[in-house]
Amino acid sequence: MHELSIAQNIVDIAIKECKKVGGKKINCITLKLGKAAGVNIKCLLFAFNVVKEGSIAENAVLNYEEVDIEGTCMKCKKFFKLKDWCMDYYIICCPLCGSLEINLCKGKELEIYEIDVE
Repeated sequence: MHELSIAQNIVDIAIKECKKVGGKKINCITLKLGKAAGVNIKCLLFAFNVVKEGSIAENAVLNYEEVDIEGTCMKCKKFFKLKDWCMDYYIICCPLCGSLEINLCKGKELEIYEIDVE
């Protein structure tokens, strides 16, 4: 479960950034999370609740904004968006021609977008 190490990194980064601005408490952390990032959100939320215990993020909420998949097919050269794709599919292919030769420009994000501190 790599979500545990991701959650630990999120908390560590948030605490570091909170202390940089003189904050004493983290209320909320918001992520941008791409649908193709390979992260199970339920596992991430569970792990986050475990690793934040005893820290200045103890009462923090982890929110996320899902980022749809966008890319270009290298075979048919068409741009595409996949809004209904979920991690259960595992393979991303061009919805127009079925090619696996694609270049994703969105959907792999895993980044801290905002940290609300006091």
